[in-house]
Amino acid sequence: MGGQFTRMVNSPYAHVSAPEGEAEGAAAARPDAGKSAAAKAGTAALTLGALGVVFGDIGTSPLYAMISIFGVHGVRPNAAGVDGMISLIVWTIILVVMVKYMTFVMRADNRGEGGIMALVALVLRLPVKGQARKAALVLLGIFGVALFFGDGTITPAISVISSVEGLETSAPGLKSFVLPITLALLTVLFVIQQFGTRLIGRLFGPAMMVWFAVLAVSGLDKIIGNPVVLKALSPSYGFAFFLDHPLTGFLALAAVVLVVTGSEAVYADLGQFSRRSIWRGGIFVVVRMRWKKPLWIVLPGAAAFITVDLAFFSANLTKVASGGWFPLAIALIIFTLLSTWQRGRGLVTAKRSAAEGKLRDFVEEVRTMDPPVHRVPGTAVFLSAGKQTTPLALRANLDYNHVLHENVVIVSVETETVPHVDHSERVAVDDLGCTDDGIVYLTVRYGFQDDQSVPAALREAAAQGLPVTIDVENAIYFVSEITIVLGDDPGMRRWRKRLFLLLSRTSKSPVALFHLPEQHIVTLGYHIEL
Repeated sequence: MGGQFTRMVNSPYAHVSAPEGEAEGAAAARPDAGKSAAAKAGTAALTLGALGVVFGDIGTSPLYAMISIFGVHGVRPNAAGVDGMISLIVWTIILVVMVKYMTFVMRADNRGEGGIMALVALVLRLPVKGQARKAALVLLGIFGVALFFGDGTITPAISVISSVEGLETSAPGLKSFVLPITLALLTVLFVIQQFGTRLIGRLFGPAMMVWFAVLAVSGLDKIIGNPVVLKALSPSYGFAFFLDHPLTGFLALAAVVLVVTGSEAVYADLGQFSRRSIWRGGIFVVVRMRWKKPLWIVLPGAAAFITVDLAFFSANLTKVASGGWFPLAIALIIFTLLSTWQRGRGLVTAKRSAAEGKLRDFVEEVRTMDPPVHRVPGTAVFLSAGKQTTPLALRANLDYNHVLHENVVIVSVETETVPHVDHSERVAVDDLGCTDDGIVYLTVRYGFQDDQSVPAALREAAAQGLPVTIDVENAIYFVSEITIVLGDDPGMRRWRKRLFLLLSRTSKSPVALFHLPEQHIVTLGYHIEL
């Protein structure tokens, strides 16, 4: 094929074009089969890490799943029971892990990131009509996060203690050591977790490889000795068990579902490992609106997955009274905290916006002052919640000090629903309709995994050229410190207001969040009654 193409190199300052021959020549010289040893080693390490982190939970599920399944009243270890339960286990893994998660859910990534909040971010970008519907979707996402926290309070403990309980079989005298060993292992796990996914992958990748190899070898030995067990791979045995023992089969689903605990990690860890490495290692709003699939495809698929999920969900309701209430209670607490924070922020933002007033009106007011406002040398930076309103610190500085700096930079930091924002798209400049008043507005965009540094963004903007002169090293940063007090305004119950006040005291300061130099900070206070 002839002709040329243009390769765009991501850079905040330039785009570089390369002819097809030059761009493709190097790639042609090193085809897929001739990848460098470093690249292959990197791929192998990523795959091994995915094996340890992503599939660690699923891989250890048989430890407690089989015990729980045959502990269900009515499930006996006879031919019908074993064949029926193996059939249910195999097809649960196939439908939930391989079909649902690996085939469909993993395609709904948010620029490489997975998890419940990635789904919420995708849905919020869809053309959903009405603020109420969007708010409902956000609450649904918060509820999903809360359930994830609730699950996380028990899953590690169950996995580890089930592993350690194996000591009782080989050495019954060690039974009294099971709990102390479990506590020690959990403590070590949570201590090393702070060092990140890479270290955990390095530690557990080889361990899980050995574990899967042991399962494969021991399982193969049993299959060779009794190959007739392979017949249980047919879904007919699972159906037959349900037909013969409908109530027992239903109750058994609450134990069968344990074999896929941790399957959500396949999607949640998508940002830590590539899709290909997860594949090597081992919903429908998005499908309909993001992938543009017709309803006649979406609805049957949704109905099939919902039927499976509802069956497992309803079967697990029988566990609520016997301990299942605990993770649900944790989830309810987390949901209350998150939803209260979300609602309180909305009320505070509305009151703050009303107090700030429109930014365009403020700029026009400054331009038409008679006599003109006194301008002092230097650069002043004001943090703003958005382009529509005036920063409280800027308005207070003018009202009480009756001065403005020669160069005023208003900065609004926007956290996008993507993990990273390219430097070429980092800063947007707006002179607010005037080029000679010394006031400029910067919108700085970051991904939720980017390091949010306002001074660094100002340096980037200054290097690109601005209508005002920015002295980044000597700039003064004016910060509005909002003090929220309890009031009688409607919008939230009084106990939730108190909870929001408590949560607000734990929120991170913008000085630390945006890496502002503490020696160049001026704080102006403001009270908002909630």
